[in-house]
Amino acid sequence: MIKMMIVEDEPWIRKGIEHMLPWVKLGIAHMGSASNGAEGLELLETHQPDIILTDIKMPIMDGLQFIERLQGMDRNTPKVIILTGYNDFAYAKDAIKYGVVDYILKPIDPEELIETVTKLVTVIQQERAAVLDNCRMQMAQFLYEQLLNPSDTVEPDFDLPYPYFRFLLTTQPIPTERFDADETIRDCFSFQIGQSIVYTLCYADDKASDMMLNTILSDFQPIGWSDLHNIREMKVAYQEAQLSLQQNLRNGPNAKMRSLKKYYFVSDQEKELLATLQQGDQNAAHQLVQGLLEHCISLEEKLILQFQLYAFLERYLDKAQTSLEDYRFLQKFKLAHSQEDVQDITVHILYPIIEQIVNEWDQSPSKIGQLAKEYIDGHYKNPSLSLSLVAEQLNVSPSYLSHIFKEELKVNFSSYVTEKRVYTAQEELAHTHLPIYIISEKVGFNDSKYFNRVFKKQTGLTPKRFRESQSERIIPKR
Repeated sequence: MIKMMIVEDEPWIRKGIEHMLPWVKLGIAHMGSASNGAEGLELLETHQPDIILTDIKMPIMDGLQFIERLQGMDRNTPKVIILTGYNDFAYAKDAIKYGVVDYILKPIDPEELIETVTKLVTVIQQERAAVLDNCRMQMAQFLYEQLLNPSDTVEPDFDLPYPYFRFLLTTQPIPTERFDADETIRDCFSFQIGQSIVYTLCYADDKASDMMLNTILSDFQPIGWSDLHNIREMKVAYQEAQLSLQQNLRNGPNAKMRSLKKYYFVSDQEKELLATLQQGDQNAAHQLVQGLLEHCISLEEKLILQFQLYAFLERYLDKAQTSLEDYRFLQKFKLAHSQEDVQDITVHILYPIIEQIVNEWDQSPSKIGQLAKEYIDGHYKNPSLSLSLVAEQLNVSPSYLSHIFKEELKVNFSSYVTEKRVYTAQEELAHTHLPIYIISEKVGFNDSKYFNRVFKKQTGLTPKRFRESQSERIIPKR
């Protein structure tokens, strides 16, 4: 729901606006009204509106002062429409520099008001969709890099549209309309890691309904889910969801969650197995897998290890070629009850995957890394550029490409793309008069606020301050 607030000192105008707008039809909620800018600022923190409709001439704090204060607040700035009379039109021009998106002349024409608000609602919806798409790519890339490089302690430099989320891990797509039945879910997007579909459900607070897991998705088993987390706990949330999926496969959705402190396949072992795959040594990989299994005492421990081995290996496969293997593994894993079943999974599922990976990695890592850099250098302006997209172009798995960036190029994929974009933005800021939001779009950012944050993190300066520091180099206007 898009939230809107009215700031107008004349009560009869406020009431008139409230009656003119078809709130439900437009998909907006009226979050209250204020009689001046000072009251508006107080309501702002409570309601956090997406749209503000404000008059210019008001007592105590006028519209221009109010709008100026909005720009300095440490929060997402709402979109502002101003109300102005013909005699005050000069003020409307001044308001443009503070980011006002539109204006409406008094007396208010209901059709013009509805049309203006409708256009703005469409813009906000498009921006939200772009933000979610951006989150999807960034979260997938961050998880790839963190899961493959567990020793790294880098925190994500992006935010979700809401403060809390949970992961759902499935092996089959879930229609997104299923999630609409749970009113505690504010947004939802998905991405893929290997054969697993990862649904990210966003929440406004740390209270989530259990209706979704117990009722709405009861026919989508097996499924794994995490507790609610913030963005800094993304890796833990993924591990919880993966463990939950494993246990649901074996024992059903009501199984008690196993402690996350007990892992059977640790990062050093992952690196060792990956090294044997990269060297093309199938026998060494087989021996390593067998050795790991022999160190497990119980059948349950061996099955846990096999699940983790499979989840690790299938990240490096082309998902289009592994649907059959995935189905076979899940069935065998669910029904395994003996040491012979464990050996059957190892020989007929894990070993063929190892062979397939070795056969696919027939190019040298350095060659793949060079080709990836060349592709990024030629396509960094595409806001949809992602690890998965580049991997698809090079016919390798996203996980393997992420590994190559880290080991061969000594930088992760996201950092390389960001550095390329920020460097190009610096050149544009120093040598052109283009508006910052246009430069942001030119170098591949579809969210100017995110561009500002990334640029400052990389350079220590905001884009505006960087341009000011380079002003003597800017080419004069012609």
